[in-house]
Amino acid sequence: MKIIDVTASRSQGWWAIHANVPGASVWTQARRLDQVEATAREAISLALDTAQDSFELSIAPVVPEGIRHEVELARNTARLAAIAQAIATTLNQHAAVSLTAEGYTVRDAGYLMNLSSQRISQLVAQQRNRA
Repeated sequence: MKIIDVTASRSQGWWAIHANVPGASVWTQARRLDQVEATAREAISLALDTAQDSFELSIAPVVPEGIRHEVELARNTARLAAIAQAIATTLNQHAAVSLTAEGYTVRDAGYLMNLSSQRISQLVAQQRNRA
């Protein structure tokens, strides 16, 4: 399936959409970025006289370099935070199971781990369900 490159740039409150296709330069606009794909697909299919699902789009929003860097940094940091959270949950599960297996109450385990006794019970149950 053919991939068509599309750029979307902010212009007076709209997203100006541009695509070079065989025999034509397609221009259209959308109010919001989440509307760019559908709008571009419709305009390109009209220009090519083909079905809208007969090609793929590679959409590149044009954002100033400094802002694009901030967005990438924020997204990458969020991904790292999600990974760290998953690791912390696994470690908390193991620690909660170890403490309760040694005879600590869920209240004592919660106190030691700075978690509620309810959370300790959840962690222990989750770990047992995995086993």
